[in-house]
Parts: sequence; structure tokens; C-alpha cells
Amino acid sequence: MNLINNLEWRYATKKFDTSKKVSTENLEIIKKAIQLSASSYGLQLYKVFVIENQELRENLKQLLTDKLK
Repeated sequence: MNLINNLEWRYATKKFDTSKKVSTENLEIIKKAIQLSASSYGLQLYKVFVIENQELRENLKQLLTDKLK
């Protein structure tokens, strides 16, 4: 089954190539996949933020890095 093969292939990304940008088409596919993903009791209680502002991204990165220390 293709779904099982796809799920077995997944892995955690440790480093991103910041020079590449996710295309609008791929971003819409990702958002749709998140919307359709299974969750407890069929509720999607999570939020996804698409942050394109580079300054805000850097600020969040610093805050999250400090939080994990």
C-alpha cells in the first residue's frame, strides 16, 4: 500500500536549507494534509502558523532556542 510506504519513509529534519522556499502549491498541499490528519476524537485542536516575515522568524527562533536550554 502506497500510504504505508510513505509513512515508513518519513524522518525528522534536523537542518533546513534556508535558501529554499516552499512553493505556494506545496504549502497548500501541506496545509490540506494537516487539516485532514487524524486526531483524537476527530478534533483538530492544533494551529499551524505560516510565518514569512524573516525578522519575526529570527525572533521566534531565538526565543525557542533559549527555551530549550
